[in-house]
Amino acid sequence: MKALLIVVLSFGLVACQNSAQDTKLTTQKDSVSYSIGMDIGKNLKNQSIDVVPEILAQGLKDILDSNTTMLNEEQSQAVMMELQKQLMARHEEKINAEKDKNKIEGEAFLAENKKDKDVITLPSGLQYKIITAGTGPKPKSTETVAVHYSGTLIDGTEFDSSFKRGEPATFPVTGVIK
Repeated sequence: MKALLIVVLSFGLVACQNSAQDTKLTTQKDSVSYSIGMDIGKNLKNQSIDVVPEILAQGLKDILDSNTTMLNEEQSQAVMMELQKQLMARHEEKINAEKDKNKIEGEAFLAENKKDKDVITLPSGLQYKIITAGTGPKPKSTETVAVHYSGTLIDGTEFDSSFKRGEPATFPVTGVIK
């Protein structure tokens, strides 16, 4: 939590300086300071944290220069805890929206894919397609098999392939598809 506070406060100091055109980086310390500010700015932007740069800079300046602050440590921690709750809630909303979208798209894909005469659908809902059938006796549930496979997402993106690795994967028969 303190690291986030330092990040937030550091950004403000940089934000309150003159614009990039007016500021000259003449020393290593200047360059380091500016780089840290850029990094903090990127982090705040990526997390969609809305700050008032002048107040943020004042908080940083107060800590670095005087140790006299507008909030005591307990108040600051309470503010940061509330921010963390808000960020977590926003993140959870985003994940839930993505999950709902993926579920709808996945169900639509499976319904359409089920229409393919070569697709086999198990009672569990698992769908697969035999590209090249193996030869030889059917393995028993206690045996291990070597298989080539490729796994793809509904948009066709391949996420795994024994073909690309150049060798079949070995699995216990009951360990993969049930």
